[in-house]
Amino acid sequence: MVHYSLYLSYWLVNSLILYLFNTLYPDDIVLGTYQISYITAIIFSGFWMTFFFWALWDFFKGFKLKIEKIFFALAFLSLLNSISVWSVARLANFTGLGVSSFMWAIIIGSIANFFHLFLWTDYTREKGK
Repeated sequence: MVHYSLYLSYWLVNSLILYLFNTLYPDDIVLGTYQISYITAIIFSGFWMTFFFWALWDFFKGFKLKIEKIFFALAFLSLLNSISVWSVARLANFTGLGVSSFMWAIIIGSIANFFHLFLWTDYTREKGK
């Protein structure tokens, strides 16, 4: 079982990535709606992005999916992150995240995966001690 601190770390990183992308590209990445405030959208979107990624990851782990090559593993996890970003954006009325195209979901998912890799290696290193 994976420790809760890793989930919370992913949530924090995802929220920060969404915040930074909204700051840099406000026309393409929109946070907040007429019902959901900016801060609430950051928190909700980061949470649901993490939840969907975690759910998809557990779903495929249930099939005992083994990817031997690191490149394919990273590409697969980037795809899962991109799907989670796109899913959260499709639920904009509830999450407050809007994405102008699937390309942005791929970019955000890939960058999130890059940071998740660092968190995962740090977590496994700490777990091994």
